[in-house]
Amino acid sequence: APPVGRSVADNMIARRTRLLIDIDGHDVPKEMAREQKDKIKAQIGEPPLIETDSGNGYGLIYECDMPNDEDSKRRVQIYLQRLVGQFPCVDTSVFGAGRLTRLIGTLNKSVVTGERIPTQLLC
Repeated sequence: APPVGRSVADNMIARRTRLLIDIDGHDVPKEMAREQKDKIKAQIGEPPLIETDSGNGYGLIYECDMPNDEDSKRRVQIYLQRLVGQFPCVDTSVFGAGRLTRLIGTLNKSVVTGERIPTQLLC
């Protein structure tokens, strides 16, 4: 387990079984992020395992099965970079395996107002 107050590190994850696509509305209206989320879901063609509202944007979590190694990390990074070419709201910095360990329902800080906002499970 990570020290208190610290996040889970990538090397603490045994295997990648989930892929996070984070659609941020930081620099655009949240409605634009929602539209891109819906288009991504339509393009990928399968329903996400989990869909979240982060307060600032949305998260789509899909099933996958990959080792947690540098090659898989690079593949996820390339995939997210390709998605951002079509969908500018995709956050390409969330390719690390440890990013999926955050508990849905915890508070985020709004990038617009600075207030604490809850995350929500949508499906």
